[in-house]
Amino acid sequence: MSTKIILSDVEKNVVNLLKKTAEFIEQSRGGNATVEVRLAGGWVRDKLLGFSSDDLDVTLNKINGIDFAKAILEYVNVLDPKIAIPYKQSIGKLTVNPDQSKHLETATLSLYGLDIDFVGLREEIYDDKSRIPVVHQGTIETDTYRRDFTLNSLFYNIRSEQIEDITKRGFTDLKNRNLVTPISPIRSFLEDPLRILRGLRFASRFKFTLDPSLHDAVQNLGVQKAFNIKVSKERVGEEVEKMLRGPNPDLSLHLIYSSGASSFMFGPIPDGKNKVPQKSVEAAIHLFKQFQELFSKLPSLSDDDRFSIWLFTALLPWAQQSIIQKKKLTFIPAVLARDNLKLNNHVITQLNTSCLYADVFDALANDLAKATRSEIGNVVRQIGKNWAVAFLSSLLYSYCKREDEKISDVFMKFSNLYSLIYDQNLQKSYEIKPLLDGKQIIQKMEIKPGPELKTIMEQMISWQFENPEGTVSDLITYLQSLKQIMEGK
Repeated sequence: MSTKIILSDVEKNVVNLLKKTAEFIEQSRGGNATVEVRLAGGWVRDKLLGFSSDDLDVTLNKINGIDFAKAILEYVNVLDPKIAIPYKQSIGKLTVNPDQSKHLETATLSLYGLDIDFVGLREEIYDDKSRIPVVHQGTIETDTYRRDFTLNSLFYNIRSEQIEDITKRGFTDLKNRNLVTPISPIRSFLEDPLRILRGLRFASRFKFTLDPSLHDAVQNLGVQKAFNIKVSKERVGEEVEKMLRGPNPDLSLHLIYSSGASSFMFGPIPDGKNKVPQKSVEAAIHLFKQFQELFSKLPSLSDDDRFSIWLFTALLPWAQQSIIQKKKLTFIPAVLARDNLKLNNHVITQLNTSCLYADVFDALANDLAKATRSEIGNVVRQIGKNWAVAFLSSLLYSYCKREDEKISDVFMKFSNLYSLIYDQNLQKSYEIKPLLDGKQIIQKMEIKPGPELKTIMEQMISWQFENPEGTVSDLITYLQSLKQIMEGK
C-alpha cells in the first residue's frame, strides 16, 4: 500500500483549480477566512490502495458546495481570456442540490471529465425509525466520525498535499486491511444498519478482515431489530447482488455467514444444515476453477449465469425445502429471493428451476448406467436453454447432500453425465420438434383432445429421443401400438 497520494495528470489539474478557487474566494472576502478544501472518503482509500478512482468528493469549510462550485466558474471568467480558455474547455455542467438549509447546499460540477461533488462539512443526527439523518453544519471532526468505516474517513488536504487521519487509526487500519467503524460499531449500526452490508461488501472487495467488534455488533439484537426497521428488502437484494457479482463472491458469502448477518438477510439456517454454507462455497470455488477443464463444451457462462449459480450457492441450505403456492411447487430459496431480497422474476424463476432439478441431475449423475437417452433429453428439454445453470447448480447441491463423498468424486460423476449429454448430442434437446402435431395425432390415432392426447405426445417425444433416426411412419406404428396398450387390448 502506498503511503502518499500520487496524482494523475487530470487530478493535478483538478487540484490546481481547486486551490486557485480557494485563494480567489479568500481574496474576495478580504483574506479573513481560510477556506479548507479536502478530497474525502473513497477516493483517498482507493488511491492509497493503488487503484484509480473517479469518485471525487470535495469537502469544504466556511462555504457550501453550491457557492464554491459557482466560485470556480466566477474565477475562470475573471481570468485573462487566453488563460481562461483551457479552464473553460474543461468545465462541464453544474448541477445544484438544495439541502435542508442554505449552508448545507451541495453541487456537482464536471471538471476535466470528472463529475465532482462539493459539500460542506457536516454532522448527522439519527432517530430510531430511519437511516436518513438530519444534517447540520459540522466540523472536520464531526464529518470524520459520521463516516461508516475508518478506511473511508481519510482526507487529502489540497493545500498541504497531505493525508489527514483524524481518527488516528484510519491509515493503520487500511494498511492492515482491518475493517472497523470510527465510533462504537453498535452505535454506528443502530444509526445506519445498511453499514453492515456495505462493510461486508468492502471487506470482500478489498479482502479485508472484519474487526471482532463488528462481529459482536452484527449479532446484537438491537442492531438486528434496527436493520429490519431501517433497511428495505430491495436494498438488501441490491447489496447481495453487488457482492455476488463482485470480484470475490466466495469471500462475500463466507463473511455473510461467519458474521451472523445471514440470519436477518436470508433467515435462520435449517436444522442440520450448518455445514452447508461452507461446503457450498467450497464447491463453487472448485467449479469455477475447474470449469474449462471439466466442462469445456458448455457455452461460456455469462455474468447472469454466474450470479445465478452464486445465488444458488448462497441459499443452498434451504434447497430441499418447498411449499405449494398458487398450485405450483415453489422452493424456499426462490421464496427468500422474492420476499427477503426482492430480486427480479427472471432470477427467481431460474433459482426455482435449479432447485427443482437439483435432485434430478443428482440422481442421473449417480446412476448413469441406468439413465436412458430419453430421460436425459427430456430433462434438458423441460429446462430449456439455461439447462447448464441448473446442471452446475445441482453439482454443488450433490456435494453438499452427499456428505461422505470427496469433492473430486462428485465432480467426476457430473463430468461423466456432461460428457454423455454431448456424446449423445442432447445438449440442445430443447430445440427438438415433434414429428406430429396434436391435430395430426388426433386424426391418425382417432382419439379426442384431453389427457390421453397429452400422454401420447409426451411418449412421442421420448420415442424421438430413443430413435433419433426414426421416420414418421415408424412413429405412427409405435403410437398405434401404444394406443392399444392404453386401451387394454
